[in-house]
Amino acid sequence: RSMKILLTGSTGGIGLAIKERLKDYNITCVPHADIETDEEFDWMICAHGIINEGNAVETFEVNVLSNIRLVQKIRANNIILIASTAGLKGNSGYPIYSASKAALITYGKSIPNCYIICPGATDTPGWRKLRITDVVPQSPDIVAVAIELIMSGQYASGDIIIVKDGVIT
Repeated sequence: RSMKILLTGSTGGIGLAIKERLKDYNITCVPHADIETDEEFDWMICAHGIINEGNAVETFEVNVLSNIRLVQKIRANNIILIASTAGLKGNSGYPIYSASKAALITYGKSIPNCYIICPGATDTPGWRKLRITDVVPQSPDIVAVAIELIMSGQYASGDIIIVKDGVIT
């Protein structure tokens, strides 16, 4: 498949699932938001992120500001940002993370050719560190399926795609 894709956060969790699902595409993978290139991409998928309630500056740097810098410096026809359902409604256990994802959602809705995915609890290394026992997380593979649906034209720019409990809406 000839589409050129840039994927950040490709070493774990959701990013790794996306990388595996899109392996037949012309995909450039970077672990974080650190990339310098003059290439133009058909799709830029920003799947990097952290949960760090002890450091608001780092959380906003990784979850919001690095995404803004990528959008400003990388030439991409379409952008997919991975936010969170916590950014839609807040989460009293993770207010800084929730606020950072809310900012990412608002930014994504404010730029052209951008799609925002909001996963609920997802089985990633970051989620496992939280040691939440009363929630069964979904597989990160379902988020990768949502990426394919977006790329196939099933959603419009500005759409917020919720992926929760293994269901894409």
